Amino acid sequence: MYTTENKINRLSKSYLAAVILAITGIGTWIFQLVSGMQVTGLDNGVVWGLYIAAFFVAVGGGAALLAIAGISEFKNVISPVTKSKTLILAITAFIVGGILITMDLGNPIQVFRLITSFRFQSMMVWDFWFLALCFLVALFFLLKVRKSGNGGKIFGVIAIATALFVVVVEGFMLSSMAAHDMWGSGMTVVSFLISAAVVGCALAMLIMPKNESVRKMLLTVLVLSLIVTLAEVFTGALTGNPETKAEMMFVLSGKAAPFFWGQLTIGLLVPLFLLIKYAKPIAAVLLAVVGVVLEKTWVLAAGQAGHWMQESLNVYSPSVIEYITVVGAAAIGVLLFELLMKLFNFKVSPASEDQKTLVI
Repeated sequence: MYTTENKINRLSKSYLAAVILAITGIGTWIFQLVSGMQVTGLDNGVVWGLYIAAFFVAVGGGAALLAIAGISEFKNVISPVTKSKTLILAITAFIVGGILITMDLGNPIQVFRLITSFRFQSMMVWDFWFLALCFLVALFFLLKVRKSGNGGKIFGVIAIATALFVVVVEGFMLSSMAAHDMWGSGMTVVSFLISAAVVGCALAMLIMPKNESVRKMLLTVLVLSLIVTLAEVFTGALTGNPETKAEMMFVLSGKAAPFFWGQLTIGLLVPLFLLIKYAKPIAAVLLAVVGVVLEKTWVLAAGQAGHWMQESLNVYSPSVIEYITVVGAAAIGVLLFELLMKLFNFKVSPASEDQKTLVI
């Protein structure tokens, strides 16, 4: 029989695993700081890789959760308790995003320079300040909900607008780079919005695993992501200009192929199958999030492939250090979420899940 003691033991083992992974990730990051960025797959030609891919995923997921909390101010679809948990998870995602961008910059001092530069002609600076704004909005929203049970419609509008803007800024940051043809596609911003919705719905299922509406929402955005991904890649490979065809063939059969086919199978088709056939929320959630990480990785790799298609230079492949460090950052997020839940007097258990139907 599955008892409360079994559940406690299971949670304890999960947290122990998270502690081990977090410590290992911190250790590999320290090794990177000591040894330099040459221990990663990045170089002068490929400056964005797995760290930035995971950053996009964390921030996008946090933004989607913030938007869900904002929408709930207009439709009484989740309780104040569930709304608080949603905001705590959003805050956690934003902090993990900050950790990942720090890792990508290679040196914490670079973060200070980014913050104090105030070079608003740089989209990276815009992205940082919108991330900081999202964090503050989510934090004050949470404090207000904990105090009065709701944030009010003004907070709802601010939350939705801030969440939308941070995702759009991230997409526009790529699409505005003229030196990378692939990112200039009109689908880049749309893809970022869909990916954020996938991660946000997946994370929401961690809080509301039995909520049928959240499951249907995740199904819908996964199908939408599948359609957009296939349309963008295969249309470009078959009908695009020579540069676009070369980039898409790099995605389909080149060095980026494992990430693309990984996203298509374990990140889209398998989660869809699990949700439709077996209604396995946790497995589907994890695979859906991994799928978005894979998507952002092949997009970044292929987008930086333009000038070296014939020369076979600057081919990006994440190093073991990058994989371990990103997993460590995710483990830090798990531990941080537990800490914040305890700080706000919540139990980390789906037993108190909100049973209201979430209809957005």
